[in-house]
Amino acid sequence: MTAIELADWVVFGPGSWYTSVLPHFMLPELRSALAETEARRCVVMNLLSETDETIGMTPRIISTCCTTTHPRCTSTQ
Repeated sequence: MTAIELADWVVFGPGSWYTSVLPHFMLPELRSALAETEARRCVVMNLLSETDETIGMTPRIISTCCTTTHPRCTSTQ
């Protein structure tokens, strides 16, 4: 948690949305640290969709995940 608190950037992905990105928000302490850090956030999306799990999703979804856990998180899109 300290590393997240002191980070300049938090980078998510790339990888499976359900096994590489969203699990970070399932652990309460990690979710709080990600929401409360002053660090900027970056989502690295997969270049190719190898599964149907992310059809129709955009990078904006990570902003939604974050803003539902902490109101200070905002999207720059």
